[in-house]
Amino acid sequence: MSDCQEASREGGIPLIFSILKLYGILRYALDDGVVFAMTLQERIIADMKDAMRAHDELRVSVLRMLIAAVKNKEIAERGRGKSGELSDDEVLAVFKTEVKKRRDGAEGFRVGGRSESAEKEDAERLMIELYLPAELSDEEIKKLVQPLAEGRGADEFGRVMGAAMKAVAGRANGDRIGAIVKKMLGGVKT
Repeated sequence: MSDCQEASREGGIPLIFSILKLYGILRYALDDGVVFAMTLQERIIADMKDAMRAHDELRVSVLRMLIAAVKNKEIAERGRGKSGELSDDEVLAVFKTEVKKRRDGAEGFRVGGRSESAEKEDAERLMIELYLPAELSDEEIKKLVQPLAEGRGADEFGRVMGAAMKAVAGRANGDRIGAIVKKMLGGVKT
């Protein structure tokens, strides 16, 4: 008999005691179907501990960097009068910033002829992207942007782009959204 079954038999918390791996996130399921998920910060710390046990130096380094970036953001927010931990959405925004830094850094290293450093930046970026939600496809973006762009001309690019960014809500790169909006508006006058 497993520890989980034994705890349940002894009148412990009514947990199914199964830990499910859904989308790489540890989730704990209750008998009544309610699912509790770890916060993103808790997940990063747990993953860092696992990486330390596995002696995965690159992963530990990236996760430590993410934890530090989140802590720095919390400190900056405290200066603005906000206290407590960041929400998962705010943590995701920090991760997206880190992905952009890695993407830009890799490009700079490639231009400078330092392919080894570029590969390291790419590996770090890919590792961080594992914690981000999947981006929308171009077709999904077009479906969201189409009603916003109908009946508008190229001179209204800024308005359509602003509304499109709100509609997509961080689920796609702004460059991709901009290209789709430009195409739907028939090009933008410069």
